[in-house]
Amino acid sequence: MPPRSKVDQMSPEDRAWFERELVRRGFSGYEELEVLVQERGYTIGKSSLQRSGSKLQQRLDRISAATEGARQIALVAPDDADNRSMAVMSMVQNDLYEIMEGLEAVADTDDAAERLELLKGVSLSISRISRARVNQSRWAGEVNARLAAEAKAAAIAGAQAEGLSAEQAERIGSAVASRVQIYLPDNGR
Repeated sequence: MPPRSKVDQMSPEDRAWFERELVRRGFSGYEELEVLVQERGYTIGKSSLQRSGSKLQQRLDRISAATEGARQIALVAPDDADNRSMAVMSMVQNDLYEIMEGLEAVADTDDAAERLELLKGVSLSISRISRARVNQSRWAGEVNARLAAEAKAAAIAGAQAEGLSAEQAERIGSAVASRVQIYLPDNGR
């Protein structure tokens, strides 16, 4: 495994400062950045700074493109039940599972602190994605309830407009409401 870059070895605060500076400068001015980084106590050449800057710029470009793509999809295909989020969460959970399996290889190392840090990070990610899935399921349930109530009200109004009694309209409305359900990938329907 290649050694970590000097930029990756910066303290979290200095790394955050460096990344903000890169963005503020439009990913240019690496000679001046080299001097500023030296003033913070790091000896990192402009080539290393530029490589890290390129990686950050590519990452931000990917995030920007994904965000714009998601915005366009949301405009073209609204998703009241938020099924796209459910799909993304499933993909992330699969990736986290693969990472957990990969930790088996780290189990053979003598560096318990490294393994603990990896486990802590993966556990936190799993906790967050699980919480997101619970919230998504709750949201989908609320959408289902709202759609069922709206369908029931419309069915009752339509039945009464056709001259059915209030009792008959209520039975029809209840039957319609019981059949209204959005598609939820995890609910087996």
